Amino acid sequence: SDLAPPPAPPTVPQIVTRFQARAALHLAGLLPQVEALMADPATPVLAKLAWADAQDFKRNSPTIAQMAAALGLSDQQLDELFTVAAGVDA
Repeated sequence: SDLAPPPAPPTVPQIVTRFQARAALHLAGLLPQVEALMADPATPVLAKLAWADAQDFKRNSPTIAQMAAALGLSDQQLDELFTVAAGVDA
């Protein structure tokens, strides 16, 4: 048969820089929500430290998972954010 195999799903970047992450959140209109979350006393200190100090953001990190849940983002939306972030060039 000459049916082509289905295209492979696009590879989601597993790590983006701090700048790329913030840029993608801004482009998605989520940066103010994340900044409000980081100002919230209920947000875990480790999440706040990661937001303030991490040089890279990893797709599969527990902190990213917590923040996505707090923002109501699906796995697919998070994948899209990482994909957009990886395409941002300073």
